[in-house]
Amino acid sequence: MGEAMGMIESDRTHSIADIAYACGYTDHSAFSRQFKSHTGMTPVQYRSHCHPK
Repeated sequence: MGEAMGMIESDRTHSIADIAYACGYTDHSAFSRQFKSHTGMTPVQYRSHCHPK
């Protein structure tokens, strides 16, 4: 999960699905559920938190 968090923090060009696949997940929804369980927010929410507009 740390690798995915780092990728979300540093890379705004790749989709969350691309990041999930790069981290070894084949199911985007399973990645999102596990990410939320770990961080308390969805990957999209986490990206918005790291890169406010």
